[in-house]
Amino acid sequence: MGVHIFTGPTAVGEAAVEMISSCCIHPPARHGDFLRNGFSEGDVVVLIDGLYHGNPPIRHKEILNALTRGVTIIGAASMGALRAAELHPFGMIGVGQIFEMYRDAEIDSDDEVAVLHSDGPDWTVLSEALVNMRHTLRLAEQAGLVTPAERAELLETARGLHYPRRSWRAVARACEGDEALHAAARRVLNFQAGPAGRSNLKFEDALAALLYAKKLLDTGRTMSDERHVHWPDGWRTTYLRRWISEFTGSYMHGRFVSLAAQFDYQRLFGPDQPERWRRYVLGILSGLNHEAPLCQLEDAALNAAAARGVTGVAMRRAGAANWLTADEERTLEDRERILTVLIRSSRLTVDLVDARTAHQLLPQQRCNAELISTSLHINEQIAQTSFSKHTDHLKQSVLLRHLRLLWNLPSTCASRELDAAAQDRGFPSAGEAAESLRPFFLKDHHERRNYGA
Repeated sequence: MGVHIFTGPTAVGEAAVEMISSCCIHPPARHGDFLRNGFSEGDVVVLIDGLYHGNPPIRHKEILNALTRGVTIIGAASMGALRAAELHPFGMIGVGQIFEMYRDAEIDSDDEVAVLHSDGPDWTVLSEALVNMRHTLRLAEQAGLVTPAERAELLETARGLHYPRRSWRAVARACEGDEALHAAARRVLNFQAGPAGRSNLKFEDALAALLYAKKLLDTGRTMSDERHVHWPDGWRTTYLRRWISEFTGSYMHGRFVSLAAQFDYQRLFGPDQPERWRRYVLGILSGLNHEAPLCQLEDAALNAAAARGVTGVAMRRAGAANWLTADEERTLEDRERILTVLIRSSRLTVDLVDARTAHQLLPQQRCNAELISTSLHINEQIAQTSFSKHTDHLKQSVLLRHLRLLWNLPSTCASRELDAAAQDRGFPSAGEAAESLRPFFLKDHHERRNYGA
């Protein structure tokens, strides 16, 4: 059982280690972290801080995916409170006043918990969280320093400031046009600087979440002991499956190589990729094992298509030429015409985490990972010589020309022929294949130029 705590500006790392000595401290969560870290059944994750503004935030489906695997996820204080309020019906545990305020719709804005902060490892807070200011105003009212009306006006003034600019001094400056309200703001400013008003609700809630996690560990109870929530079929969306492929992988020579990158490499460079993709698609359409004889896969797929009204006649009426080259439109018999269109028009989201699928579509994982790592290393070296040589600056026309060379197509072949070649390898189009080639172009171009590969 592992304990993972995502924290940064809320600064509970030291307290966490004191409470749970075996815990693993992570920086604020961002998109992909719950997939990349590979949490498993019995693990406990405490989500406190998360990045968003300049980084994609942690996605709801990432959290749901972990919950279905028996991971206990506790949220509090900041991003954790926000996600827990949204996902507590599905098993995420919310702790603390901030979570309760979000859950009960007392507050609903993301920027209630947002702060400006420095980068890690310090994560120094440079602005006030609105939810903390809200709490301080309550304490000031209880102390008789502001009236309910003044508290409400000061809160609205703070809310009107962009979150990186929020501070009590900024609130006081914003109230300078109203003598009474400015005086109230100054009283609160002095109050929050003293022991009676020095309160950090986010920190308090984070500590409460850590105590909750420690209690779970002490009692040995985790989400894996509870009844799992069952969602309707289809909640694992195309996006989630794509994210899992992008953030699942391995490190090769210090560089992370995702399953998605390995699949791109195989689709681009695998000499037998058209046959592999053909078998994969036909296996999905027919419901048969992809290792069945090819003619059996084809017959079963054609029967499944015919049952849905997909025949040679229907296909000609529907304009199947959009999926065929000019030569194929003239020469292909109905059987091969239908099979070709079925394969090229398929838009399957591949589950590369599935061992059977990976065995079929990623035949040389370690070898390809080595080659991808080498490609990334070459990109880094060349980009250091000049930013203009970064692979992001490669023109698509250059990449498309390289695809023709890579797939042994005539340099004068039409775009439809190039699209067909890409679709036979599992790409929706030649344009998407070109973008997938981008990180591998420099290595392959160099080898072809120097070694005639």
